[in-house]
Amino acid sequence: MDIFLLLRTLKHLKLRQVLGQIRNRLPRTVPAKCFSPAPIRKLKYEWKKGINKHRGYLGENRFRFLNIECELKDASGWWGSDNSYLWYYNLNYFEWLNQEYFPEGSDWICRWIVDNPPSNKNRAWEPYPVSVRIINWVRYFIEQGAVESAHESLYYQTQWLMGRIETHLLGNHYFVNGVALLFAGFYFEGKHADRWVKKGWNIVRKELPTEILDDGGHFERSVMYHSLILEDVLNLLNAAKVYEERAPDELFPLCRQVAENMLSWLQVMTYPDGSIPLFNDAANGIASSRDALQAYACRLDISLPNPIKDQLITRLKYSGFARIETEDALILAEIGGPGPKHQPGHSHAGTLGFEFAILGNRLLVDAGTNTYEVCKERLVQRSTKSHNTLSINGRNSSEVWSSFRVGRRATGKFNFVSNKGDSSAVLSASHNGYQLLGVAGLHQRVWKLRKGALDLTDSITQFKRADPVEIRFHFAPNIKLEEDKDIWIARCLDVKVYIPKQIGFTYKAQTYEYCPEFGVAVNAQRLIATSLSQAIHVTHVFKWL
Repeated sequence: MDIFLLLRTLKHLKLRQVLGQIRNRLPRTVPAKCFSPAPIRKLKYEWKKGINKHRGYLGENRFRFLNIECELKDASGWWGSDNSYLWYYNLNYFEWLNQEYFPEGSDWICRWIVDNPPSNKNRAWEPYPVSVRIINWVRYFIEQGAVESAHESLYYQTQWLMGRIETHLLGNHYFVNGVALLFAGFYFEGKHADRWVKKGWNIVRKELPTEILDDGGHFERSVMYHSLILEDVLNLLNAAKVYEERAPDELFPLCRQVAENMLSWLQVMTYPDGSIPLFNDAANGIASSRDALQAYACRLDISLPNPIKDQLITRLKYSGFARIETEDALILAEIGGPGPKHQPGHSHAGTLGFEFAILGNRLLVDAGTNTYEVCKERLVQRSTKSHNTLSINGRNSSEVWSSFRVGRRATGKFNFVSNKGDSSAVLSASHNGYQLLGVAGLHQRVWKLRKGALDLTDSITQFKRADPVEIRFHFAPNIKLEEDKDIWIARCLDVKVYIPKQIGFTYKAQTYEYCPEFGVAVNAQRLIATSLSQAIHVTHVFKWL
């Protein structure tokens, strides 16, 4: 363990996180079951159907999460050793209760209760899966009918959560703790429920304005987590309508405004078909789709954003992203560094990376994420070399380490934006990551998107020594790379993209693992441009026919 790296990581923590870390390490007793659940509240207004979740339960005791199928044979299978902790988290979340048509749901709830007595040693009782499970059980009870035999367990789990709020983490975990307390507090009557509502509202009212930035993006800078939090906000909005006399007066207008802003951000940060870029920790098949979220918002009478048109560049200043679009091409670029400062665990060292589509076909992609385990693959996926950007001597632009840790962090900056006529757009940005590491100056990148071509200019100066510089371009799996003398050709269906070699650089094509989903790794090709120099200024041209 590098003690200085650890200190550079810890210095960004908030005081309440430090205190929470200390508290989280102290022994905790299991609360006694010395109370009976209060009666549930009757619905005053109609609950609008939520989003059907991914089909996690396959029948005959078999479950499939993260592209891994497994049979639950006995009580020990709720948290075993055959799969990753994230797989077992998904099993214990009970999102699969709310997959389309699932009459066996009540039986599985009762089975979980019998198989999982309260225990600090059982990770199914960790506060985050407890929180998600509370939300999903309450939703199931509202939509499918209450399972009265499960009320005592639901009540107890909420009391358990009250003593285990995740202040040591904050971020999306802390927010979901608050959502769960509100859901249970709305569902039940009584003094305990009153306390849950008060505590939950205290978390949500502070966290939403903090976690949702002024441009509508979630502060963990992942489209996947943004979508997960957006669904939580829509669920809260739904509950605030149903339990109007119970909900705090400010909850409904707060959630409504936040939902509208988040929907607008999501519109900018998705492709026309609704698919997402894989910046930072993001994977397909986890969060609900953009279309499903928009349909749910419509059921809740939320105004949807207008289609993006007549705007070549859309800059998301606070979350650090940009969209550049012309008639035949689309770029989604990551300008900002890891964030937020106190909880950048889902960030990668990918500042100034981008994804690039031509004529509706994905050309350049982010390499993606397929595991959260502490392993070599996780380190590679978070590293700069797995993103479409520049690295110096194999160094990362931000000090990502372990599974969710970051030391020194690059700060990204928008330099200028320029639209020229109706077919050309220029975006310039820079970051100071290599300056903080003491190896070079600012990395500056300019995207110039014009009709039929992208001019990508990278510059960096003030090198301490002549280290090798690599600029990597990760092509989608369906792209075939060919070398022809002084040019590279990327073939995608009927489209050919020509990439001339630049003086002072050597080039090689290499196989890499593209990870569009958890548990999935697909071989694809990347092009690596390398130079040994104490000053870099190069323009790579992508021209298509």
